[in-house]
Amino acid sequence: MVPGWIDPETFKLNEHAETVRLIFKLLLDGESLHNIARHLQANNISSFSRRKDANGFSVHSVRTILRSETTIGTLPASQRNDRPAIPNYYEAAIDAATFNKAQEILDKNRKGRTPASDNPLTINIFKGLFRCQCGLVFTLQGLRISMLGSTGAITT
Repeated sequence: MVPGWIDPETFKLNEHAETVRLIFKLLLDGESLHNIARHLQANNISSFSRRKDANGFSVHSVRTILRSETTIGTLPASQRNDRPAIPNYYEAAIDAATFNKAQEILDKNRKGRTPASDNPLTINIFKGLFRCQCGLVFTLQGLRISMLGSTGAITT
């Protein structure tokens, strides 16, 4: 299976390679993933999914393209076949310098999971440590913070 910007019969770039270049250009110009997806949808640029029910670009599909080493021509490593990545397997849609700049931007903007609260009193240092006899983990729910202190109920 080849990426959507590669013709499966000739292994050459197809018309969707321009879309890949546009996605990288918009990111390097400072656009967010959400704005890139919105731009592609607003300009009726079709996604290159081979599924008939595909309905355009999403933040997820834009991020997947930006993270994909196949954009620089590399066939990703396969854990199933214990095969390393193969550079220059495909024709590159973008150059390695552009890909690396994009990775830096994505890494810098990555937030990861944010805590529900910044309040240090709500951090549960015992999370996952207490178990009942049946093996389930106890969780703290219903924490209330008042002038007198905090109260909570431990439930399973």
